[in-house]
Amino acid sequence: MEVARIASSRFKSAFERGHRPLWPGGLPRRQPIHPAALARSAPWTCSRVLLYYVPMTTTKENLATAFAGESQANRKYLAFARLAEQELRPQVAKLFRAAAEAETIHALAHLANMGGVGTTLQNLEASIAGETYEFTEMYPPMVKQAEAEGHKATTMLGYANAVEKVHARLFQQALDAMKAGQDLSQMEVFICPTCGNIEFGIPTEKCPVCGEAAHWYQKVA
Repeated sequence: MEVARIASSRFKSAFERGHRPLWPGGLPRRQPIHPAALARSAPWTCSRVLLYYVPMTTTKENLATAFAGESQANRKYLAFARLAEQELRPQVAKLFRAAAEAETIHALAHLANMGGVGTTLQNLEASIAGETYEFTEMYPPMVKQAEAEGHKATTMLGYANAVEKVHARLFQQALDAMKAGQDLSQMEVFICPTCGNIEFGIPTEKCPVCGEAAHWYQKVA
């Protein structure tokens, strides 16, 4: 992407001075950045306005960015590995899986160093809050937007929205058990490979979210 070409005229003078434009306009500028460095950075566009990467001001912020990047890389490399397997490239697939595991090592270390792992009770509370946010605020407008565009992602966005509600409910069960001084009852846990729905105990009916047959559920070790 050509930085100079897509930068709006509103921020052109700041760009030429080597300062990073901020959104919205008028916010205090951070440290000066040479235009050449801006051109090498990853830009984000928002309509007519170009937003540039700002060097993080604290290590905790850096860790949060690194954690997000490593986590996404892990999932991406696993997807790449699956495709390589389908294309009969097992050694390439092995490399992708190894890289994915390496990114997991990095991500877990970053999460721990930024204080993102608490007690199991705290982790359950955080998980409930995160899942609840996803199915109440994050996914609904995404689903509507995808429907309006006729996008192929509509189905999976809808599945994810429904499944996050299930996850929140199951985490709440675990939290209630912990507050009562107990663990969850011993049972087998199964996951739907199509939508991610989780069931406690062997599924006997089709998935209530996507309709996948019960025998396709995968047992979680």
